[in-house]
Amino acid sequence: MSSRWLAAATFLLMLALPQPAHARRWAVVVGNNSGDADDAPLRYAESDAKRMAEVLAEVGGVHTDDELVLLGKSAADVAQTLKALEEKLKLEAQPADQLVVYFSGHADEGELHLGGGHLPLAELNAYAQRVPVGVAVLILDSCRSGSVTRLKGLKPLGGTAVSVELPEVRGRVVIGSSGPDELAQESDAVGGSFFTHHLLAALRGLADTSHDGVVTLEEAYSYAYAHTVESTFATEGGVQHPSFHVDLRGQGALALTAPGRARGKLRLELADVAEVLVVKWPSNELLGEFVSPAGASELAVLPGAYAVRVRRGAQSAEREVTVPEGGAAVLHDGDFELTAVAPTRARGATDGVRLALGGAVGLGLTRNTSAGPGFGLGAELDSPELPSLAKHLALELVARTSDASGLVAYRERTLDVRGGPGWVSVLGPARLRLAPELGAVWVLQDQLPGNQSRNALAAELGGSAALEVGIAGPLAVFADAFGGGALLSTIVGTEVRPRVDGVLGLALRI
Repeated sequence: MSSRWLAAATFLLMLALPQPAHARRWAVVVGNNSGDADDAPLRYAESDAKRMAEVLAEVGGVHTDDELVLLGKSAADVAQTLKALEEKLKLEAQPADQLVVYFSGHADEGELHLGGGHLPLAELNAYAQRVPVGVAVLILDSCRSGSVTRLKGLKPLGGTAVSVELPEVRGRVVIGSSGPDELAQESDAVGGSFFTHHLLAALRGLADTSHDGVVTLEEAYSYAYAHTVESTFATEGGVQHPSFHVDLRGQGALALTAPGRARGKLRLELADVAEVLVVKWPSNELLGEFVSPAGASELAVLPGAYAVRVRRGAQSAEREVTVPEGGAAVLHDGDFELTAVAPTRARGATDGVRLALGGAVGLGLTRNTSAGPGFGLGAELDSPELPSLAKHLALELVARTSDASGLVAYRERTLDVRGGPGWVSVLGPARLRLAPELGAVWVLQDQLPGNQSRNALAAELGGSAALEVGIAGPLAVFADAFGGGALLSTIVGTEVRPRVDGVLGLALRI
């Protein structure tokens, strides 16, 4: 057989062999800042979901038409959308296709909380198993999301900005932002949840340790896990450990994104480790914040203008740069201009204010006075601009009336004004605050013999503990106890008088 005929026969044989199907990527991205009535509103769940959708479209191989983004939608809306997508996948999906489902919001161990409705995690897990795609990746950024990785039954099934080649891998993956008994945390400092913040940085290229232009499942999870643990190590909510369950088979690693083929790249070549903040310019919309290692690091971005800020300790520097279409913008240490480090508000950060009102009861100030009733007012400020040791400031005002018995009878009225920095711990709907407090107490004694009166002012020092439990939206019931002493000048000298009072009432978060 001549070489010409051999070539023709080989060509016809190749046509006859089954060709690999074109892999298609699908995504459902859900974010809801509101949960149940007793869930404190989140600040960044919806913005985190929006940023995840952008990353999947830019470097994750997901066509805009194949990506469903649900922000602020109810549980019923999400369930209906998932059902409609399942029907569409039955008609259009191929065995090599992949589906990514991402959720950011409130949850307990068994259900997602969406605008007052619930979506059971078991149903979401079952959905991920039965949809007719080769690989389904379920990512849950919520409290106790690690519980879903313990669910049984995960069994393998037999124009984008970036094209991601999919290896011959089949199966199911579940990633939770926290352990089964842990709280997922969000932060004003990073403008989002710790886990999603680090996962987005990983998917944009910072996790590409092999430097092959592709971020695999293992690389992304390892990066997000390590940085989430590090970021939450000293937080009030405790260390957060992302959870992972993978049931895959086949050849090759599972590629999640391909930042190496992005339309634009931002490359940093720095001599030393630095904190780096990247924002879109001139909108100042946060793109990402990360720690850049010494040497080269690369971030996949869309072409356009950006402001890049680099900080090492008390020294900060900034540079505006334009990322070209199909190219990279490269920045070295010498390209930045030094700027002063000023106290500024993190993107999306707002002051949290609580007002409280309730009935009070406490000891009188002078001798022979009984415990008396009154009322208490309280205000608490939670601000990212406050020093790190005083993120929570409390101010209390307690007024009450007591009666004195003994040789001389009189009525005593006291007004306590005190405040100080506090330590706060949040667990579900409950919130505990402990604070040292310094202030003053003014005392008025009247109805003395001859209808006389006298008053005095005393310094006050002690500590308070306040427990608050949410009951409906921003409304909560609270109990506040104070104990300490007051330095009172009397006709026989200066005395330290005990100060004990309690307030029970309602608190309003504004």
